[in-house]
Amino acid sequence: MPWTRNTTKTLWINIGLCLIVVGLLTIGPIMGIKIIKKYVEIRTSGNVDTLLQLPNYANIEWAEQYWSDHAKLRHQYTDYVTWLPKTLTTDTINIDETGRRITIYPKKVHTNEVWLFGGSTMWGFGVDDANTIASQLASLTEVSTVNFGVNGYSSRQDVQRLIQAYSTLDNDKDESRTVVFYGGLNDAIYSCRTDKSVSATVSQIRIRKAMENDQIIHEGSFQLVLRPATVFLEEFMTVARASRLGGLFGSGSSKGEAGGLYGCHNDSELAELAAMNLVDNWRMAQGIVESQGDRFMAILQPVAALSESRLDHLPATPTLDEQYETMYPIFRQHLGNTDVQWSDFSTVLDRNEYIFIDDAHVTPNGNRYIAESLAELLILGVG
Repeated sequence: MPWTRNTTKTLWINIGLCLIVVGLLTIGPIMGIKIIKKYVEIRTSGNVDTLLQLPNYANIEWAEQYWSDHAKLRHQYTDYVTWLPKTLTTDTINIDETGRRITIYPKKVHTNEVWLFGGSTMWGFGVDDANTIASQLASLTEVSTVNFGVNGYSSRQDVQRLIQAYSTLDNDKDESRTVVFYGGLNDAIYSCRTDKSVSATVSQIRIRKAMENDQIIHEGSFQLVLRPATVFLEEFMTVARASRLGGLFGSGSSKGEAGGLYGCHNDSELAELAAMNLVDNWRMAQGIVESQGDRFMAILQPVAALSESRLDHLPATPTLDEQYETMYPIFRQHLGNTDVQWSDFSTVLDRNEYIFIDDAHVTPNGNRYIAESLAELLILGVG
């Protein structure tokens, strides 16, 4: 068949259509993700409004600014510990170049040093820099207090963070350091998950999927073109669930609708494994700390489900409550049979006040009570 003007036109039309399809499959999903995230940002602002309406934040001037600043918080992959927060400078939240949230110190600070490890409760979710447990403890004791807390960390990540701290910081000191591991909450939740291994981080599944997607890229083929569309769908589902839209697109993952995601309350073997995971990690941490000539103390933290503080302002979380009610007695039993130095703070917040803003995070009054109890426990003196 002779090559005609119509043939050339048809060829260019087909090439153009192919380029449009490829463009839609590559650029389209990226734009779609941005649109969805913007929508979720708008939806999330409603959750912030709900938090600001809690009686805990009445007459707290920095509350609105804090939640605005918290929306700017980002994390990055970090070897061994998995993630750390990125450097951030705002009015209420400041993260240094090592991923640590800053501690607000009094004018006078002694040479003693306290390292504090834990998840978001130790990091200070819900409060400004001046009202974290670390800053409250520094204010009470005039002791140098370092906040190693990171949002979402389990006790295993705390151990890795501890090793990282000893290997990277200047350890020349004249006086003994005290290292505190503050936990229980995240281990009860993460280890009781039925969709991942007991000792895994909360992000195990997401990281695994990300690596599998990278493997597809290395393999080449037309899947390289299709991958953005696949990522778009996965991202869409993730964002949808995170924004409590999960009911429209599959099983929701909001705390009140966790359903079969957690299993310790009806699986005694899983509960035992979960408890031993925490105890073993704390035992390892104590061994590391004592090998450095320092003092170790583990704290079983308070949770709303086991507290007698005022909770009439919070929605029910029955599935999570079942995990705490199951795990805390087992934690105590196993810790009591070890040489781990630990203390039970689960009743420290039993006061007729609004302290909790969800199942575990607290406002400044709660962190103050924790800091006071820590100061007394560590015999640092409350001035």
